[in-house]
Amino acid sequence: PQAHLVWAWGTNRCYLSVEVDARTGRVIVMSAIDNLMKGQAGQAVQCLNLMFGLAEEVGLPHQSFYP
Repeated sequence: PQAHLVWAWGTNRCYLSVEVDARTGRVIVMSAIDNLMKGQAGQAVQCLNLMFGLAEEVGLPHQSFYP
C-alpha cells in the first residue's frame, strides 16, 4: 500500500509505506505529511499543550487556513 497525502491532510501525522522494487531489489520508502502542520507553529502548539497538561494533538488536527 502507498502512503496517500489525503490521509495526512490536516493532521499532525506522518504516514509511511514500504515496497520492494522487484526489478532492482531496492526498498522504496514513501511518506505523506501535511507540511503546514510540521513547522515551528505546530511544534509550538505541541509544546504549549504539554506545558498545560493537555494531549499533544489538541488544536492540531484542524484544517489549515492556507492556501
